Amino acid sequence: MTTLATLLAPLIIALLVVIFIGFSKIKTDSNKVLMWYFLLFSFTLFFMLIVSYSVKHNIQNKLINLSSLLFYVVLLAIPSTFYLYVTSLSDISEIKNKTPHYYIPTALLVINCLAFVYLSYGNDTNSFIFTTAENVMNYTNFIALLFIYPLLNIFYIYKSISIYLKHKKEINNVFSYNEGINLKWMQHYIIGYVFFIICVYSIQLDIFSTNIKIPISIFMTIYLAYIGYKGINQLKITFSDNDNQEEESIIIESTNSTNKILKQDIIAIMEQESLYLKTDLTIHQLSKKVNSNSKSVSYLLNNEFNKNFVTFVNEYRIQKAKLLLTNPEFKNYTIEAISQEVGFNSKSAFNRAFKQITKVTPSQYKSKKDS
Repeated sequence: MTTLATLLAPLIIALLVVIFIGFSKIKTDSNKVLMWYFLLFSFTLFFMLIVSYSVKHNIQNKLINLSSLLFYVVLLAIPSTFYLYVTSLSDISEIKNKTPHYYIPTALLVINCLAFVYLSYGNDTNSFIFTTAENVMNYTNFIALLFIYPLLNIFYIYKSISIYLKHKKEINNVFSYNEGINLKWMQHYIIGYVFFIICVYSIQLDIFSTNIKIPISIFMTIYLAYIGYKGINQLKITFSDNDNQEEESIIIESTNSTNKILKQDIIAIMEQESLYLKTDLTIHQLSKKVNSNSKSVSYLLNNEFNKNFVTFVNEYRIQKAKLLLTNPEFKNYTIEAISQEVGFNSKSAFNRAFKQITKVTPSQYKSKKDS
């Protein structure tokens, strides 16, 4: 398989994602960033395709040269956009007001455009200025490809992993569920991106044989299709209480007496109103019920109960589930039906939480009680 065929399939997928988001009536901030992410990949693959075609057919003109120069600029913009997309999916405080290093590809764009214009229309090809402009352009792009691009990727991949791990930890302190908000597919996004970089380098430097280029093309195509599909359907995860942002910013200095009252109120509201049965329960909702704020409630759960929010809520749910599993009136209920009755929005989450708390699965618990 030639380089041309290797690049064609992933290019088509990248363009389809851009077109789909572009014509979509609903555009979230994260989808806009995702569109730019795929647009940059489209440009990268397209420029590689143009240059590869020109080399194969021995074509040399200004458009080909410009495509070659723009390739380096677009390539440097990808790591920043990769990171920006990760930050656009979550509003945890650590990632607010973080600006990626777009000034680097911007600076390279200015250098390449000025050099390209001078080299294209300069009359004296033997002059010192002409030679200097040519050398500056060549060395700058060489440094960009072999040094700046890898360093940007290392930096932004590290930052993206840090955000993902922070997000993974924080959701257990805010939400009582994780379906749709755990961003588990983000692992594939990050790992796949690393391999995608390797694929681009291998094609650009022509490292691998024709036989290896076939799986490279397949991987790039699948990666872009998968990330496009997951990204388009992913909503932004909001950790703050939008209806009470001013209150959430207040730091509460709790005393033993106020903690004791708040603790009693939380237990009462959970047991008397069975608040844990809400499948979409958040710490903000619980905080409003007890006339407090999420910071105080979270602090209390972690220090007085020694539990995060999801564990605290799930223990109530599992306790209720144990009663239903042994209740004759619920004999004909499936495990999935029981999970929905006690506030879980998926059977897998119920099984996972049940085993974590009781050390056995719901089916094993029911069989043991029936015997």
